[in-house]
Amino acid sequence: MKKETETRDPFERWADKFQDDAEWDEFQELSDRMDRHEIYAQPEEVVSSTIHLVAACAAYWQMDGGSTRGLENFLVLQRYGGKEDPANTYDFTFDFHGMGHATITVGHDMTGFDLADLYEYPWELHRVVGYNRLLVSRSDSKPLTDQDLGDIEARVLEDLRYDYCEEELQIYFEAAHDCSFLTFFLSDVEDD
Repeated sequence: MKKETETRDPFERWADKFQDDAEWDEFQELSDRMDRHEIYAQPEEVVSSTIHLVAACAAYWQMDGGSTRGLENFLVLQRYGGKEDPANTYDFTFDFHGMGHATITVGHDMTGFDLADLYEYPWELHRVVGYNRLLVSRSDSKPLTDQDLGDIEARVLEDLRYDYCEEELQIYFEAAHDCSFLTFFLSDVEDD
């Protein structure tokens, strides 16, 4: 007979481990990251929001016909405190209109999520739709290089502009003075 953990959904196993690891660390690694990004949020709330964000990514992954193996690879990148792993290249931190924050970690290819889909996603936990700010940093906390900045800008704009033209979505971005992160500000363009 298989153990219960072996028969459970990969996402459920990941969510339980992520929560347990954050609590074991007393949320210190997460608090440090939020401080670096100048985000003032309760770490417990960020953990809960991150679990919801990863659930949304997993749901879109499955709707788009992604493989179970691909989803499991994405979940491996989301482990709490795994920032020393060189495969964890970038952290994408979402600001849900000031009502909550969540972070996913992606490899250099920046795959496993769709920014346009997430921009339309109803975050029931926060009672808002989408996000209005996105912060991207290196997982190893080193400053973003010119190559990083170019790659991130291209990936974010390509993803969002595929679904939203300039007349629909305004995107403004700027790098932190020390290049520790790149911030994208997003807002719908209001009809006159």
